Amino acid sequence: MDYTVIYEQTPNGYSAYVPDLPGCVAAATTRREVARLIASAIHVHLEAMREGGFEVPPPTTRADTVRVAEDRPMSTIERMVADGHITPPTRQWSDLPPPVKLRGRPLSEILQEMRDEDPR
Repeated sequence: MDYTVIYEQTPNGYSAYVPDLPGCVAAATTRREVARLIASAIHVHLEAMREGGFEVPPPTTRADTVRVAEDRPMSTIERMVADGHITPPTRQWSDLPPPVKLRGRPLSEILQEMRDEDPR
């Protein structure tokens, strides 16, 4: 089976995770090392699932890249919002599901920190 692995550069090196295997993650200072660690993590993760009597999920995630122009023109909808012709939908905080937490911290907070620290 071929599972999709997402690699991200971090301020301290690289991290990797497998969307189809929640909790299957790795981090290292080099891309090569994190690739080795995530391969091992996948193996251990699947072995633990089988030993625990859990069904191993099939790989379903696929990844691709999309090239985006840096100075793109406004879309029709963006232009209509900017001109005040339409109002974008809004959600109330009470309508939102509770935040996902990782080690006691909201995942959104961790991701925002990573975005803030990303030199790109």
